[in-house]
Amino acid sequence: MMTTGSCFCALITYKVPVPKKPTYSGFCHCKDCQRHTGTAFASSLMVSKEEFSLSGDP
Repeated sequence: MMTTGSCFCALITYKVPVPKKPTYSGFCHCKDCQRHTGTAFASSLMVSKEEFSLSGDP
């Protein structure tokens, strides 16, 4: 399964495969992550640099 996303203006995009068994995935509920995301938590997924694709020009 491939996950894609972008910044709000869509000038920068990313593409990354979601591994069946990630090295790390998790949620953080600290105040900094709440402020950064504007939600109750932040989620993260660790993937290898070779699999991550970033494109665009701000």
